[in-house]
Amino acid sequence: PSPTPLQSPDINNETTNWKEYKVESLGLTFKAPFEMNVDTSGSIITIQDYPFNAPPPDNYYKAVISVSNGLVEKTETLKGKKDLTDQIVSTFQWQN
Repeated sequence: PSPTPLQSPDINNETTNWKEYKVESLGLTFKAPFEMNVDTSGSIITIQDYPFNAPPPDNYYKAVISVSNGLVEKTETLKGKKDLTDQIVSTFQWQN
């Protein structure tokens, strides 16, 4: 059986209009706010609100999520709201 994320009705409503990303190599789909920049290289998903290859501004959001074998191994919010990282992870859908 595939793991399914825990979701509350509030989180589902907040993420309805987010952009969906599919990561075929990980068998994973997830959502993130449209204003975020998302990189899905290998088993690491990086999500940030400033351009990649640019220095971060004073106030920024960046999360790094490591995925392996259908599980989230580690999440790290480098700066910004940890609850936003949790909301993004809660949208993960594993493909069968």
